[in-house]
Amino acid sequence: MLRDGTPVAVWPSEAALVADVAAGPLLRERLPRWDAWDLGDRGQLLHAVRVFLERCPNCDGELALAEETVESCCRTAEVVTLTCRACDTPVLEVAV
Repeated sequence: MLRDGTPVAVWPSEAALVADVAAGPLLRERLPRWDAWDLGDRGQLLHAVRVFLERCPNCDGELALAEETVESCCRTAEVVTLTCRACDTPVLEVAV
């Protein structure tokens, strides 16, 4: 997502974006001051809520949690992922 040409949000997949868009109205309904929250704080909560998904927003497949080590030229990081077993779409990625 861009604002004035600057990236302000990144999703690991379109399915993750769909999950966040679907959760937004529910959080707005359940959290009376949702609209007063900082955009970054709302994004962090939407990101965290994805861990509770039971089915893939892309294909309705089963989701699976996994932990893996990701290496780049400069560092190694442990990443927890929530990925669809049917279509291999990542729904959540969290560096730990």
